[in-house]
Amino acid sequence: MDLKWSVHGKITRLLTIKYGVPKNIADEIVEGSILPDKQPEYYYSGRKRYRVAHHSKMGLDRGISHLKTARKLYKKGNPKWTIHLGMALHYLQDYPVPITRKILKIFSIKDYEMHKKIEEEVEKLYVDVDNNVEKAKGKCVRLILKELARAKKGKTPKEVLDLATYYSALAMELVFNPKKCPDSGKILLRGFALRAVTISTALVMFYLAYIGSINPLYFLISLIPPVVIEAVDDDFKYALSEHFLV
Repeated sequence: MDLKWSVHGKITRLLTIKYGVPKNIADEIVEGSILPDKQPEYYYSGRKRYRVAHHSKMGLDRGISHLKTARKLYKKGNPKWTIHLGMALHYLQDYPVPITRKILKIFSIKDYEMHKKIEEEVEKLYVDVDNNVEKAKGKCVRLILKELARAKKGKTPKEVLDLATYYSALAMELVFNPKKCPDSGKILLRGFALRAVTISTALVMFYLAYIGSINPLYFLISLIPPVVIEAVDDDFKYALSEHFLV
């Protein structure tokens, strides 16, 4: 169960108007915003095929992936950017709708009745485009990507709608008004330097272990820093994506 097509269409249409998108192009983006429901996307696990759940982390990641593709195609003048932007907006709008609730503040259970009720209430609410666009404006690409990757679930119908609209506004900013963060260059230099040092050290340790000069255990230990850096240095990843998107 996802947000109703009327909600996707309303949020997307209002944003295209706010960003001055010509109606013929806006129509394509709006059509793209309901495409994941009409033509679901799938992934494979083993030999089985599963539908990408729009309210899941995988759905959020799929939306961000479509958003990056939309920006790259927009830069190249490829008209298919409209469909990818529309699909990105769909996933970003669906993600804030909660599908689980807490019991005793510890256990989470799926609650489809709550989910359905929130979606029905959202449809009746006013879409506050102006305030959410104002909050999104001026944000640089690295911070947009970081905020979208850490998107939150709404707790009330109004919060769900505001988050869906805000995340969509961030997406529009990334495509139409991309800006580099002032400190992204430093973050990239630091990230490349850290990786160069740790990977070089691991290679040296591998060679020394190979020729029998040191215990192979030291080589295994030397692999820990590059793995940890890759796992926790999100700012480097976002800065690198920003470099290719702006």
